[in-house]
Amino acid sequence: MVSQITTPITVDSLANLINSDLPITSVLTFAVDRLTPGFEDYSIAINALIALDHFGAITISVTEAEASLPKSKKPANKDGSAKSNETNPVLAIAKQPFHPYTGGDLTETKTQAEIIQDLWCRLVVVISRWNTDSCTRPVTIENISLAVNVRHPIHQGGAKEGVFFIKTRSAIGILRAATEVPAPLIAIVPKEKYSKIINYNWNYKERLGTCPNANYYTLLPDDENKMDHPDENIPVTNEVAYKIWNFDHLKSKIERCLYTIVNRFNPSDYDRSALLESRLQGLRRFVLIIESDDEIPNSYVSYFDGRKWYSIDRSDEISQKNFVLIGQFLTMQATVVTTPPPAPTISIGGSP
Repeated sequence: MVSQITTPITVDSLANLINSDLPITSVLTFAVDRLTPGFEDYSIAINALIALDHFGAITISVTEAEASLPKSKKPANKDGSAKSNETNPVLAIAKQPFHPYTGGDLTETKTQAEIIQDLWCRLVVVISRWNTDSCTRPVTIENISLAVNVRHPIHQGGAKEGVFFIKTRSAIGILRAATEVPAPLIAIVPKEKYSKIINYNWNYKERLGTCPNANYYTLLPDDENKMDHPDENIPVTNEVAYKIWNFDHLKSKIERCLYTIVNRFNPSDYDRSALLESRLQGLRRFVLIIESDDEIPNSYVSYFDGRKWYSIDRSDEISQKNFVLIGQFLTMQATVVTTPPPAPTISIGGSP
């Protein structure tokens, strides 16, 4: 059991969950610890994938790919000959070559095709470590392969086809990431703060019809606990976050559903853009748990620790779905894989 719940989620499980119409935002945020060589690029990669999935511009599947070691380190067979390259299952992300780029409800300056191309370029940049100014020219790479426990190639001068790395969490890792600081994925809040958060313009229930893959709440910085984001070197105030997330100022529904600051992404100031996007991504909470002195009547689920009650509101569909998803991860990893019993044999005849 210990071995199972500490074993990382496989890429097969990731693809199966995403292709079962579970929100890609929740699946990746809970299960994936690393997706890029640098920690600062993680949010850009996640946001680009969320937005590309919203547009239906990518497919995600599992395939086999070679993950060879350098020649000097390649293990040898018993006879001294070099072993053939091993293959690993990889999470294959492919940009759709033909996509119905429709008109209507677009930004004034960019078509949907251009937005998709920008997003795909940003994904290629942060995963492959392509030059950050390369989005000024067309991206030729249309497939990205991610495998667990492979050496990450660093490409200089341009992106190349190859297998890049992805680090997934175990069941224990998912529980830890959900609650640890900074940037926990679950918020425990009093009833008053819960009501305030769910009633922000960008957290309305109605937005689920427009942004079905969001599946999270976004806080303002002042809603966080002090240790949720102790780094004061990234100055994002309530006013800055409100201007970004307040949907009233946006021109179109597409802008509302990008889940990213793609239109504010500036390759010439890449480091600052990456830090800002990471800070904004850290304001997301996938489950809101109400802390109260008394039991909340008719709650979806509740727990009493001897001092306080902790509950999920019955009308909170976002928290309910993510609570179930966490349970699904734990069930998947805790399920005992039994081996078939040995076939019984009976010796016939005596010894010679």
